[in-house]
Amino acid sequence: MNRIIAALICLACLAGVYVLGLNTGIEPHPMGDQLGPDSGESTTEYAQRAQASLAEADEPAFALITFSSPLDPDQAADLLQGVRRVNQIIVADKPPISVGEMPDRTQVFGSEPLIAVVVWDGGDVLRMLISDPRITTIDVLPPDAVWGTFGVRAPSNV
Repeated sequence: MNRIIAALICLACLAGVYVLGLNTGIEPHPMGDQLGPDSGESTTEYAQRAQASLAEADEPAFALITFSSPLDPDQAADLLQGVRRVNQIIVADKPPISVGEMPDRTQVFGSEPLIAVVVWDGGDVLRMLISDPRITTIDVLPPDAVWGTFGVRAPSNV
């Protein structure tokens, strides 16, 4: 009889730990930093804020590069050839898609036209890119931003 009671107590404890594990969030949540326009922010206001963040960027940091019109994966890969790392791609009406880094980025860019990308590189590289007419804005986070702890909102998905 004692063995049955001990087994039931152990089973109840295991079930409690399991239920507790289900209710504990393991996904990192945004900590306040965000790339892209704020809710209610006009296109002009966002462009000015993004321009200021780009001007201040010195150290490598995450940045949202928004294209003036959707680019096919080959065009985007060509445009971003000098960028150190592409972390996410954004296609119309879909959440950002995390991508791995490959020697040929078209392998991970998929087949749909891209409206924006999240990259990681230094301010000098990002400032050189903004002169390309295929890019409308580059919004740069502070260099202490950590991957997975900031939000991304593409301008056309607002």
